[in-house]
Amino acid sequence: MQTPPSDSSPPPGLFDPALLMDRAMLHRVYGMSAALLVLGAFAVSQYFGRAGVLGWMIGGGLNLALLATVEWSVVRFISPGKKSLGPVALVSLLKFVFVAIVLGLAMVGARQGVVSVLWLAGGFVLPHVVLALKVLGKLLTQNLPKGLK
Repeated sequence: MQTPPSDSSPPPGLFDPALLMDRAMLHRVYGMSAALLVLGAFAVSQYFGRAGVLGWMIGGGLNLALLATVEWSVVRFISPGKKSLGPVALVSLLKFVFVAIVLGLAMVGARQGVVSVLWLAGGFVLPHVVLALKVLGKLLTQNLPKGLK
């Protein structure tokens, strides 16, 4: 005898990551984030000048590079039958060094007034916002009738 599911549990498959994200969607996130970075750079330049634009582009570019590296690492190193985590650890270490160098140079630029740290943070958040909005949109539209999609 099976117990009926509680009313508070989500329908089966609603939050299944495989249904929400695939590589094509992730590549659309990259494209949309890059387009918004360029458009945002024009907006930032109107009010905050070159320092704001440089911070915006460094933050967004850094985040896009990190997301692409994570995707590449998962596709290349994490698959059935592969037992060694050495390559993943090496890529993670190299990413850490890369981020430390980029942020160190950005901080030097910020002390000289060439880079805006505020806009660096804003640019860094942008790809995550695009990804979250795309997943939310997919969640909201996946159960719509065929004529409304």
